[in-house]
Amino acid sequence: MKTILLLSALLYYVQAYNVPPATLEAIYPRGLRVSVPDDGFSLFAFHGKLNEEMEGLEGGQWSRDITKPKNGRWYFRDRNAKLNIGDKIYFWTYVIKDGLGYRQDNGEWTVTEYVTEDGKPVDPDKVPVPVPTSSTNPPTPIYNPPPPTPTSRPACKLSSTVVRGSANVCTGQLIFSEEFDKPSVRDLSNWEAEVKFPEQPDYPFNVYLSDGTMNIEEGALTIYPILTEDKFKEGILDDSLDLSNTCTGTIGTRECNRTAWGGSDPTTRSHRQSDNQEQV
Repeated sequence: MKTILLLSALLYYVQAYNVPPATLEAIYPRGLRVSVPDDGFSLFAFHGKLNEEMEGLEGGQWSRDITKPKNGRWYFRDRNAKLNIGDKIYFWTYVIKDGLGYRQDNGEWTVTEYVTEDGKPVDPDKVPVPVPTSSTNPPTPIYNPPPPTPTSRPACKLSSTVVRGSANVCTGQLIFSEEFDKPSVRDLSNWEAEVKFPEQPDYPFNVYLSDGTMNIEEGALTIYPILTEDKFKEGILDDSLDLSNTCTGTIGTRECNRTAWGGSDPTTRSHRQSDNQEQV
């Protein structure tokens, strides 16, 4: 008597969005300009310090939220910043895209040249050598921007759900959506088909394969269980089965190679889709 075990699919979603690298410019004779290309953001924030490393995700000397792009880019601008060649800025940036927040951490940038307001390099021979300030002269004012406005971030009740790549998740916020609108399973770039013998904690008596066990039609993902002997050959349940060439499990373990040893191999071949986003 053959036992057919149906698959209980576990799906994970891939999300690997990286914040575009920030472009920093020292404007001559005064000014700092920071920008990133617009990628559908609803907010861009810049936090940085001059010649002093950041203490984690602190606000910093510069701390500003920008809510509107200009000409396809998001700009932070300090027109009073006095930067010298060799100065170093430590910074981190933050963007909100599709309701989720993403950071670019541990940024470092060294002033090696000046540019004009139009972004054209300034001839270094025309840049005057800095003259030490006399003690009788008033000190150069230091720019101290106001702290970020709390309302610039979307106000919400934080959820206990944790999503990789997102700083905060709001209660009731959509964190996963898949339309399965591709013509073929192989076109699902955000998913990976698992090939292995599943182990703990459930020890389902089957094996996951990537071919002939799943289909996409009219936006619906269908997973088919197949009898092992129908897939391979009669008597395979009492033989060995090696998946090492395509195995997505740990090579050299029972996840990739099974020998019946008086028992039997799993009677059912099925399918499982995995991705790399953690949702807790």
